[in-house]
Amino acid sequence: MLADVSGILTLRKVINHGNPRWRATAKVNGKRSQRFFRAKEEAQGWLIETHRQHPTEQFWKALPLAEKQKVMLAYQSGKNKGAASDLKPASLAEAASRYLLVRETQNLRPLTLKQIRWKLKLLVGAFGGLQCHELSTAMLEGWFASRNCKRSTIEGVLAKIGPFLNWCIRESYCIYNPLNFIILLKEDDEQPCIFSPGQISNLMVAAASQDPGMVPYLALGIFAGVRPEELMRLGGEDIVTDGISFNGQKAKTRQRRLITISENL
Repeated sequence: MLADVSGILTLRKVINHGNPRWRATAKVNGKRSQRFFRAKEEAQGWLIETHRQHPTEQFWKALPLAEKQKVMLAYQSGKNKGAASDLKPASLAEAASRYLLVRETQNLRPLTLKQIRWKLKLLVGAFGGLQCHELSTAMLEGWFASRNCKRSTIEGVLAKIGPFLNWCIRESYCIYNPLNFIILLKEDDEQPCIFSPGQISNLMVAAASQDPGMVPYLALGIFAGVRPEELMRLGGEDIVTDGISFNGQKAKTRQRRLITISENL
């Protein structure tokens, strides 16, 4: 018997009993089901498997793309009273250009905006002549495969192109986001590189003798875990008595936080 999976599937990173965890939530047989996972991939796998149990998912997967578009257009017609159900003609190149104009007004950090431009340039270079609604999941998977992209690279592209395609839906250029159906590559976790105390000592001695200006940068990264991009935004005024103060403008998440200065730092 298939489980009745309904409602919105959600995935969020949380702190559970003092430890970072990924919380996956779904509605199964009318009841809210929630699980915590150490790894994001495990949480995504549980959500996908939960979603696949529903017969609606099986029906949808079996439909050709053209039939899916007809169903979604019919749904939009009823939801939007027919006025906005027709797709607006726009190539991916045209839509990307308009999208960038919008993003340039949204107070994004220069590096973020640069990454969005770069990823959209790659997309337009491959599919710019297509109408937005013609881009399919199979095309994107073939594109990633032809470029021999690793999973981490694909996830980086999804993070920047995904919002663009969602914007295209909002603007009635297309009716679904093909990235939502991408099957990501399975990769084994690589062993992280861990420096020994002796190696760190040698690095700091070399920095002090060759380029003393690098010592604060290395010390904050090694002993406080500050991200490289955040390090480039820090100034002397951010080192206070209580620790290292990040205001919203300098923190990656744009949320203020304070890092305690350890003895070794």
